[in-house]
Amino acid sequence: MQIRFSQLKTCLERTEVGVFLVTGDEPYQHMLAVDMFRSHKEKSGFTDRKILTVEPGFDWSELDAARHALSLFGEQTLVDLRIPTGKPGATGSKAIVGFVQDLHPDVALLVQAPRLDRSAMHSAWVKAIDKAGVLVRVWPLNYAETENWIRKKLSSEGFVAGRDVVAFIAQQVEGNLLAARQELEKIALFVEDKELTLETVSRVLTD
Repeated sequence: MQIRFSQLKTCLERTEVGVFLVTGDEPYQHMLAVDMFRSHKEKSGFTDRKILTVEPGFDWSELDAARHALSLFGEQTLVDLRIPTGKPGATGSKAIVGFVQDLHPDVALLVQAPRLDRSAMHSAWVKAIDKAGVLVRVWPLNYAETENWIRKKLSSEGFVAGRDVVAFIAQQVEGNLLAARQELEKIALFVEDKELTLETVSRVLTD
């Protein structure tokens, strides 16, 4: 099932998800999506985590071995499979499909990948995850979305900011939410007055 990032929190609250793929090139939302799924599984008792990073020469039998080893000892474990290239290859695709289709109840699978192209989105391994679990694609925000995100974050911290202040911060970060978060942390640290002015914010962020 493919959902938007904005739908993830509600989805995890309503559904027990055993297989999760997050893909995309917006690092902050990517990080949040991963953290939300990990927290979701920890609340269900999946306190052990095994990280597998697909690098050149990666042995895909490790994925299958992890599943069988965990079922042998009866542990509830989250397998965190990281595919930096987004291309597991034929062997990897087959391994992921087999893992997902025969998922042990004491094992959950998290797959992290960069932005997948059209071909990858139609591959067997992505389709298997889409069918068995949840797939979230995270994209960089456009300018208006970035402004809205900044406005909400400032409000949640108790700040009141006019359009000029929000626009200035948005211009500084250029859609990078990690950078935006860092800028807002500076404001929270160095600005005491909750009524933000452009002069104050520009001084804090450009010093």
